[in-house]
Amino acid sequence: MARFGLRDWRQQDAQYVIRHTRRDVGADSYLRVRGTSTDEAEPLADGLESPWRDLWFYSNPVFVRVR
Repeated sequence: MARFGLRDWRQQDAQYVIRHTRRDVGADSYLRVRGTSTDEAEPLADGLESPWRDLWFYSNPVFVRVR
């Protein structure tokens, strides 16, 4: 849906925030956030990466209800 880099983060008090507007949502849905400390679009399955230099995270789902 979208890709963000270092220049997209904004500091708000003690937090860093990225804002994204999803338009034309016609049905209930959910989204997840996936992030990395590399420039890879997806984690490689070769098993050679350091878990600290190649850090990935996945958020819990955020459910969107259309009213």
